[in-house]
Amino acid sequence: GIKIQGTQEITSYWNKAGTPIPVDAQTALERSSNTYFVQLGMKIGGQTYSPGAPLGLRADAFQTLRNGLGQFGLGTKTGIDIDGETAGYRGPTTGEAQGKYLYESFGQYDSYTTLQLARFVSTIANGGYLVAPHVVGSVLQSQPNSDKQKTVWTASPSVQGQVNLDSGEWDTIKSGMNRVANGSDAWNTGGSDLHKLTPHVYAKTGTAETKTNGHDTFTESMVAYVPGQPMAMALAIPGMNNYLDGTNGKIAAQIIDAYWKYVQAKPDTK
Repeated sequence: GIKIQGTQEITSYWNKAGTPIPVDAQTALERSSNTYFVQLGMKIGGQTYSPGAPLGLRADAFQTLRNGLGQFGLGTKTGIDIDGETAGYRGPTTGEAQGKYLYESFGQYDSYTTLQLARFVSTIANGGYLVAPHVVGSVLQSQPNSDKQKTVWTASPSVQGQVNLDSGEWDTIKSGMNRVANGSDAWNTGGSDLHKLTPHVYAKTGTAETKTNGHDTFTESMVAYVPGQPMAMALAIPGMNNYLDGTNGKIAAQIIDAYWKYVQAKPDTK
């Protein structure tokens, strides 16, 4: 458990007692460990965690963390070709809100759109290229007195940025996401529905505490992609009454099955 002077204790759902248990990065991703990423976030902010010590982050810690997330397109508009897109929500970072940095480090402060999450996971899937999404791929025009059509406009890929990580860093992220969707840890967050998919997917779950009409609710989310295939997705299910019931994995598995059935033939997995 994370015990910072003057703040509420932070624990992970799989270790509510806060007992010190060593985990590596891949296990932290598979289990969705809040406390692992709080300690990592503190190191990014220039402080090594010590139980009971006051928070002593660098003044630019919040911006540094947001800059890193922004490399993957989180917190910025995607540039999709329809009006009305939002960049999501960024909370305050000064005064009493400085401690919210700890929650930002494991994804429980700033809010991102589902479309941003889709671009984020696509960036991981394609090796680090931030690409603008499109609703329309091409526009066809019918020919007079003919059943033929010609293409009058085609969307061109627009690369908005690139994430520069070394091979070891990419391996850590991808192996952790592989373990989420296919791992056997007792606290695995992916769920059996994802485990059954072929070809295998890589995924990351998310659960946020929310309020709906004054009632405590939860938002379950998930991002997933299929290595070597043009398949990446993101989903968010707001206003749920049950905590960590695996609904996100069940729905994701059905969407991916439908993709292979109706959009693209499933590749040979032998």
